[in-house]
Amino acid sequence: RIEFEPYKEKELTTILHKNSNHVKYKYNIDKQIISVVRGLPRFAVDIAKDIEKYCFLNKNEEFAGKNWTEFKKIHDIRPLMITNLELQLLRYLAMGEKTLTSIAAKLGLDTTTVRRDVESYLISNNLIEINTKRFITGYGLKILRECENS
Repeated sequence: RIEFEPYKEKELTTILHKNSNHVKYKYNIDKQIISVVRGLPRFAVDIAKDIEKYCFLNKNEEFAGKNWTEFKKIHDIRPLMITNLELQLLRYLAMGEKTLTSIAAKLGLDTTTVRRDVESYLISNNLIEINTKRFITGYGLKILRECENS
């Protein structure tokens, strides 16, 4: 398996701007946008193109806080770009510590898939931890609340 170093914020910001030439980002909103692309350039390109369409349809080349709030609702963008499976796991762990086997059963996945595709991002962002069982962190609870309220 080949692993690459994650892109830096500056690189992702450049990708965002180059793929949305007609958009003027105001009040450092581009920093907030980059916070949800998971360090992945493909997400930065996709979101840039969607923002450009949004601005075109709204006949406005400027993109600021209220636009970002509306855009996130339209596109169902959660904090840290949490996926549906990750959200399900956070909700499940909010009820208490769980074993990998019980998580796999709850999500309808095998344990390898849970470890590789669901837990890894949550662990790397300090949303969950593993002792002998999996549990949600304080930061994970905060992000879960933000997801539920967004």
